[in-house]
Amino acid sequence: MNKLTVERTQAGQRLDRFLAGALPVFSRARLQKLIRDGFVTLNGKPARSSELVRANDAVEVREPAVEKIEALPEAIRLSPCRAR
Repeated sequence: MNKLTVERTQAGQRLDRFLAGALPVFSRARLQKLIRDGFVTLNGKPARSSELVRANDAVEVREPAVEKIEALPEAIRLSPCRAR
């Protein structure tokens, strides 16, 4: 979880832009999806990308758990390759 506090110089920015600047490891599109999916709170409440942040606002970003994907081999018939 990332806990951030908005500095006075960052006030007035959209939340998604603020996060893109504060957390450059995430793309802005990824941050917008996290916000949409409820993984970002602003002052303890669910946030919207378009909200403007104010000085001393508390922003928390959680990442969802990684889903385990199980890939199973598929039995397929292969024909021998003919040399030309």
